[in-house]
Amino acid sequence: MMNLNSDRESIEMAACLIFSLNQLDFAVEVSSVREIVWLPKLTPVEEVPHYVAGVLNLRGFVVPIIDLNRRFGHASQPYLLANKVVVLEHEKRLVGMIVDDVTDVVEVNRLDIAETPLADQKKRHRSSYICGEVKLGESIIMLLSAKAICELELDDDVEHESGEEQMDQLFSQYRTFCPDASDEEQQVFQQRARELMVSLEDENELSHKMVAVIGISKELFGVELDLIREFTEIGHVVPIPCVPRHIVGDMNLRGEILTIVDIKGLIGVPERSGIRAAKLIVTAMDGQIIGIPIDEVHDLIRIDSAMGSSAGNENYLKRTVEYNNQMLGILDLEQIMVAEELVVDEVV
Repeated sequence: MMNLNSDRESIEMAACLIFSLNQLDFAVEVSSVREIVWLPKLTPVEEVPHYVAGVLNLRGFVVPIIDLNRRFGHASQPYLLANKVVVLEHEKRLVGMIVDDVTDVVEVNRLDIAETPLADQKKRHRSSYICGEVKLGESIIMLLSAKAICELELDDDVEHESGEEQMDQLFSQYRTFCPDASDEEQQVFQQRARELMVSLEDENELSHKMVAVIGISKELFGVELDLIREFTEIGHVVPIPCVPRHIVGDMNLRGEILTIVDIKGLIGVPERSGIRAAKLIVTAMDGQIIGIPIDEVHDLIRIDSAMGSSAGNENYLKRTVEYNNQMLGILDLEQIMVAEELVVDEVV
């Protein structure tokens, strides 16, 4: 078997979280993401940059939340229950940013991160958020700097261009969080804020993990993000002759051969007619790259790895945790990849 690890060690890769805002895609490195939460009620504050929508109490930490629309000089859009907050951490400073949705996690070759057209000017301007452009297939996605975001420096140029009268209108408009929301929506925002205030006793930051909530044949599972190289769309798959049914075939992933393995039978998920996987979880094991078909990525959450009930490795689950009023099984991806049921002895 070809060992791909040696090739990859010479290439510096970066895992990036992709999120959408105003029908545009942006990226930030996963290593800077502390957690992702549904937008809660924010508390407006004074004497902050105009693009700070407010602060939230995140388990005892007061976290400023920025409105990227305002920061980029656009009109702020009404906040919706569907909005999320991506909380970034840099040098122990936490800052959140409101986004429309979190759409993907991809692994990027740092050689594919290009400087922006005004890179020289931005290097002299410490408050610039965009630090590069990521090439993903035919798309170009703007990469944001977690360092610049967490420094929360007031952009003097933006404020001066706005004019005093316009700035006064802007501040007065946002002294009340989401004034156009209905009473029912305000109650949801408030409940989310209450839940985020709850402090975990003896919380150990090292025990927390980011988990992707995925769908497999319409059933929800969790997968620890540090075991995933990336998520990708299913492309052209070449069937492999004389292999078990769970070996779907091979796919070319940017020059690497990706073997696609269907794990539904292994984890006890029945086949359902009319349901076709659209994405792949990409992981590497013993030098071989494996793709696991999934329906979609539903959410990214942060869990305490010490919490939840042990599943005793039943159906290759590490544990179960509560998620949206139901129990979510966290897949034991490492055990799945070495399961005897998935081993194929190839003789050439």
